[in-house]
Amino acid sequence: MNQMTEDSVFSKCTTTKLLKDGALKISCKKGLWCVSGSNRLEVVREAYHYLAQYYHDGEYDSLLKKE
Repeated sequence: MNQMTEDSVFSKCTTTKLLKDGALKISCKKGLWCVSGSNRLEVVREAYHYLAQYYHDGEYDSLLKKE
């Protein structure tokens, strides 16, 4: 998966929210995982890690077929 594909899959399969305390929360739209924290770079890195694992297992096929 190239960076453009990763970014597209990421935006279609996740929701991103900035919390009141300044922390970043990224959640899977299917409810499979969620990460949050004050170090935004680490949160994004961890979210991409989880996304890649579930993507390669085919968990997001139903979300991505809506294109």
